[in-house]
Amino acid sequence: MVTGQISRRLLLGTAPLTFCRTAFCLPATEFWNVLEPVEWSPAEVQIIATNSPWARKVRAEAPPDPVQPMSDFNRGYTREAQAAESRGIRNGPAESISAAPQRTPKGGGLAFYGETIIRWESAPPIASVMKLPLPPDRYTISVTGLPAQLLASVVPSGLAAFAGTSLKFRNQPDLPLETCSLSGDKKMLLFSFPKTLQPAPSADGNAAFTMNCRGLILKTTFDLRTMTYKGMLAI
Repeated sequence: MVTGQISRRLLLGTAPLTFCRTAFCLPATEFWNVLEPVEWSPAEVQIIATNSPWARKVRAEAPPDPVQPMSDFNRGYTREAQAAESRGIRNGPAESISAAPQRTPKGGGLAFYGETIIRWESAPPIASVMKLPLPPDRYTISVTGLPAQLLASVVPSGLAAFAGTSLKFRNQPDLPLETCSLSGDKKMLLFSFPKTLQPAPSADGNAAFTMNCRGLILKTTFDLRTMTYKGMLAI
């Protein structure tokens, strides 16, 4: 109902002002804990998808020497690997790379300094707006913003290209990377990790995600204390 939506938005916008008139100031209520996903504005969807507890803006760490320029990234591979890449995988909304043939780059760490977004896709508030087909019983984290040359190369490279990619909850061993796939629009890498290998994480802890792709390293830490949705940890 429009009336209900207006009242919730008024609550979202005015409650912090009321609290701040007292001796202490309470934090504003996040819109995702007040409004239903269907009520989120385009601007709010953009916020939760790019700059929220579930979405972090990250730049790659400096690559080791020698540096491999992006212009060289798709050179020096076998004709078989190039043919496999040109064929691609056409049997689903996402392209699995877990069982693809491998190839080896010319050498050196990949030089890329642009901004990426690392997002916790399996979290209910993110899943409600992104609407991606995700594997069940998995933590799925995406990386958006990587160069097209890199994304085009991962299908024939297989999981070996992501050795060292992991997800680690506080006081727990690293969760191994189980699958990696390209989104249907081929702009996003999706990394999935098993949920059942460890107990459910504590809501007051954190989770460290590391992507390592041939020397290109992206790292971020998610604060689980802020990742609450409808009163529950949402991952």
